[in-house]
Amino acid sequence: MRAALMTALADVPELDAEFVADRILPTVREIAAAELRAAAGGAFRTASGMNVVEATDLRARADVMDPTS
Repeated sequence: MRAALMTALADVPELDAEFVADRILPTVREIAAAELRAAAGGAFRTASGMNVVEATDLRARADVMDPTS
């Protein structure tokens, strides 16, 4: 994630890409983790066929991604 963000920020010369990446990446990761948890929580209310293993996997991925976990 950091490498992709650094690449995107490198196109904006007035930004210190490393500083910005270090500042916003934790927030981006926290938001993404919250979305994974929300998807796992809604897994049983959808008709998508998601099962308990998939929902647990989403929660585990969220825990790994979230800097506050």
